Amino acid sequence: MGEERVRRYESLSALIESFPKEEAAEWYFSRLMESEDAKDAIENKPVEGEEGDGEGQGMGPAIPGTTDDHEGWDDLSEEERELVKGKVRQAVEDAVKECDKKGQWGSVGAGTRGKIRELISKEVPWQSILRNFVGMTRRANRHSNVRRLNRKYTGIHPGIQRGYTSSIAVYIDQSGSVSESELQLLFGELRNLAKQTEFVCFHFDTEVDEASEMTWRKGKTPSAHRTRCGGTCFKAPSEHANKNKSRFDGYLILTDGYAPDPGPSKLRRGWVITTDGEVPNFVTREVSFKMKAPKGEQQLAA
Repeated sequence: MGEERVRRYESLSALIESFPKEEAAEWYFSRLMESEDAKDAIENKPVEGEEGDGEGQGMGPAIPGTTDDHEGWDDLSEEERELVKGKVRQAVEDAVKECDKKGQWGSVGAGTRGKIRELISKEVPWQSILRNFVGMTRRANRHSNVRRLNRKYTGIHPGIQRGYTSSIAVYIDQSGSVSESELQLLFGELRNLAKQTEFVCFHFDTEVDEASEMTWRKGKTPSAHRTRCGGTCFKAPSEHANKNKSRFDGYLILTDGYAPDPGPSKLRRGWVITTDGEVPNFVTREVSFKMKAPKGEQQLAA
């Protein structure tokens, strides 16, 4: 490398080092094009005073490495593209595991690491699991309606109208493991599901506090408050729900998960685990998920 090449290389290196992290590729390219040295390198201009026809002289030593080539990508079929995407995803996943294993991420920032982990994550959002549980816990209502035509006896008998509603009990652990912020996190998601579903909230520790019953319908939000402070027994809400199976189509238990197995349930049961809790080992075939705070709240907590 001659003096001019060394100067160009050092100029570009200093310019790239001065750029902020985690910007878009277009942002970096536009800033590079503001530099005459970068333009000369990108446009493959030869260095003055060097021999040769100039082909390949500009990019090589000035910007080490090879250029990104996408030739032939548009000619691939959908199956071939998915295969390539799968191989790339697997390669990134293997690289992340290797970096975590050795603890060597180099200069990759914590924010970029989190984004890479999200790209390869196979975790299903807990909100989707909750919506699926509520959607599957619905009953069909059938009643006559003179405004609907009867397909078999048109004009003689009224038609049939069907609707889908549900009533779900929500049992809230009062042992101190469920914070107000976690209650608000669950209630915030249930608020979007209260259009066709009625939620009836109860507090429990070793017993269900029936005096704490709050019915939550569309347009109403129950207040977060505490009425008990004992231990935790999952048999209490399970037995209470089974006794009231004529009222409820299913029930959710909001807890940290640290209590013995309550045994089987006659009603559809779901487990909502707090952010610091653990899904119980005895929960196998029932619906269970662990809540996760939004990204902004996670960063504040950290």
